[in-house]
Amino acid sequence: MIKKIGSVLLALILTTILSFSGLISTVEAEENVNAKIADWTFMLYAFGDNNLCAFTVEKLDELELLDYSSGRVKIICFFDDLQSGAKIYEIVQDDTPSTINSKVLKDLGEVNMGDPDVLLDFLTFSGSNFPAAHYGLIILGHGNPTWGLGPDEHLGSIMAKKSSGILTLGELKITLKAFKTGTDITLDIIGFDACLMGTFEVASVLKDYANIMIASPTVMHTETWADVHIFLSLLKDPAKSPEDFAKKVVEDSLIQMIIDEEGYWQPPTRYLIAVDLSYIPEIIDAFSRLNSALISQLQASPESALDFDKAVMESNKFAGIHSPQCHLGLWTLDILVFAKSLQALDCSEIKDKADKLREVLERATIAEPGKANYFRSFSVYASDTSVDCINDFNTKTKTNEYLKEYRIAMEKIKSKEEPSEKSFRDKAGNWFEKWWLTALIAISALIIAGFIFKKAQFFKKS
Repeated sequence: MIKKIGSVLLALILTTILSFSGLISTVEAEENVNAKIADWTFMLYAFGDNNLCAFTVEKLDELELLDYSSGRVKIICFFDDLQSGAKIYEIVQDDTPSTINSKVLKDLGEVNMGDPDVLLDFLTFSGSNFPAAHYGLIILGHGNPTWGLGPDEHLGSIMAKKSSGILTLGELKITLKAFKTGTDITLDIIGFDACLMGTFEVASVLKDYANIMIASPTVMHTETWADVHIFLSLLKDPAKSPEDFAKKVVEDSLIQMIIDEEGYWQPPTRYLIAVDLSYIPEIIDAFSRLNSALISQLQASPESALDFDKAVMESNKFAGIHSPQCHLGLWTLDILVFAKSLQALDCSEIKDKADKLREVLERATIAEPGKANYFRSFSVYASDTSVDCINDFNTKTKTNEYLKEYRIAMEKIKSKEEPSEKSFRDKAGNWFEKWWLTALIAISALIIAGFIFKKAQFFKKS
């Protein structure tokens, strides 16, 4: 009897354990479904606390038109608007116009998006909670490689900590380094939906933290490339590789058209370039070797500066009115066009170094416009600036040394032209400069002529 009771109790215990184990398995299965690894997780960091607020709301609202129910593509967006402060959204399908109704993951209130800690917290949260085979970061806002990204123009007490509201290039580098260290995630794509960020100075800062960079070397005006068209193509083919995604982004930026004030279709006012960041060390080395050859030629023959200037102007002409002046100051030049233009020079060493730079640039460029009157690679925003990240690139590539020698050469050319101008003035008696003497002589000549005329009339009458 005792043995029978013991058997029954043992059976009950085993049944309970098995049932509990099944319950645990069910819970674990549900958790695994919720933690399903997506093909892509895109993190959108949208500066909206400025004059881009309404425009950004419109673009995010368009993203809600797409169906994300497969779970293979996740878009996590950090957006700080002018009215309600910052929220982190998971973009989901919604057909309500002119408003963002996506799932709110965090309501942060008013923050300073120019604070690198805010960006780091967002990246860490997204990377930890939305695992994926591929990760992308897209930063939307105003941009310039010399001052950074943003701005967050909110003037509340939060801004007292950092009044500019700007995320600098140096801060972005520190943030991405901390994100990679903390999560072991290297971004497959980093993109800038902002003006002028398509430069090799920016690329050199990001090379250790991302694989591909997508950006424009020129002004973006009011279009955005992180739009419904791009993500629609990705949702149709979530297994798309980072390289194929980058090519699609560049291709899409060229086919979109706008309507001008007279109703005519016009080409897009912005375009993009995608570059493989693993080639950046090789590009820096090739550009440094080319600059060394240019410096040697300038030192041996200062007149070469005029030939180099033609190549600079050829590679600068696509930048438009927003380009800094390339003479004796800032450059915005397409170094692929620059390298090709130097092939016309009668100097074998320069031609060889320029050709090697051209070759590595073409290998590094995943996608570019492929059209005349467009940049063909990222630009170089060379300048005498206090921005450490840009100066670091300029030092490694010897761009600062080249600018220095270029100025010296141009001064020598100018000094040779001045004596010929002075000799002309000397032959002319310097009368053009001494206007008062010229005027006095002219008046005297008129008086004498009048006196002679009167005398002639007097003798004629007599």
